[in-house]
Amino acid sequence: MKPSKGAFGSIGHAKNLYFLGIISHLTFLLSLSCFRGCNLSSLPLLLQRLYLRGRLETLPHCIPSLHSLVMLYLKWSRLKDDPLVFLQCLPNLVHLELSQVVKGDTVCFGAGGFKKLKRLGIDEFDKLRCIQDN
Repeated sequence: MKPSKGAFGSIGHAKNLYFLGIISHLTFLLSLSCFRGCNLSSLPLLLQRLYLRGRLETLPHCIPSLHSLVMLYLKWSRLKDDPLVFLQCLPNLVHLELSQVVKGDTVCFGAGGFKKLKRLGIDEFDKLRCIQDN
């Protein structure tokens, strides 16, 4: 079952929304076109918790601009690129959970990133061989 464009378009109108959870079946790709109804850039600026479960392959471009985000949960995303490069700039991120997020074998934490991070969960990275700290 594919998501309704109307449902995603309505998200942008919920200006006081602080939690958003989007769950997809493993075989359905949560492509950026699924989110185009609200362009993701129109997600509420007050959004504090984001839960995305399903295949994405690329990180939605607006996530690094969600400066109110304190918790981000990504599961089964199977991203082509390491998302930490973009996520480490979130100024208020305290809790980050990653499960089956990256297809590659390396993730990299940049120097000076994740300034407020207190809880990090990394689970089910089948090919992960290296966690780098730059």
